[in-house]
Amino acid sequence: MYKTPSNLPEAARTDIARVLNERLADGLDLHSQIKVAHWNVRGPQFPSLHPLFEQFATQLAVHNDAIAERAVTLGAHAIGTARQVAKGSKLPEYPTDTSRDLDHVKALAERFEVYLGGVREARTLAAEKRDDETVDLLTGVLTEFEKNAWFLRARRLSVVIVAAAIEADRRFGQRATRCEPRGAAEHATEARRVVHRRSVAAVGVQTEAAAPDEGLRSSAS
Repeated sequence: MYKTPSNLPEAARTDIARVLNERLADGLDLHSQIKVAHWNVRGPQFPSLHPLFEQFATQLAVHNDAIAERAVTLGAHAIGTARQVAKGSKLPEYPTDTSRDLDHVKALAERFEVYLGGVREARTLAAEKRDDETVDLLTGVLTEFEKNAWFLRARRLSVVIVAAAIEADRRFGQRATRCEPRGAAEHATEARRVVHRRSVAAVGVQTEAAAPDEGLRSSAS
């Protein structure tokens, strides 16, 4: 560590710079993985996902630069060569044979969560060391990429719900509009179950639109 204008003790600066370099390795790795998704995405969602992935990469590049500069400001060296990133990143390797649009969405969403977890840990350490500037910096990263992670999961969920609704309608035909009230209610309940199963498989959470119990209560009322 070299002398800097920072008033923080050298031990605090050393610890904070270390976690910043760890997050820099994660961020540079994630940036390259987003670009791989951007280059290789295929499928019906291509027109919207291709520019969205580029937007994510552009945003992350700005954050990576800011994190590296903060580490240097604290008196450390920013570490970010390809070999250093490969050695230090906590992200899993990207599945390079992926091409289907929603598979890319799922892969990126999982890696965003790993990246965000590391950023939260780094922010906690910075707060403990009373480094308000680093806390503000990392809060900005969290704000933007928590939103981006939500975009990915919402996109995957919306596509899955539509596909599940189409499957349910195909499976049961037009009985919901032709049959007796009891049959229509059963059709609606089963359709919700299909959507529910697909939704949980897609994002690991239940949604209001997909919850089968809601359908049962509505049918009974």
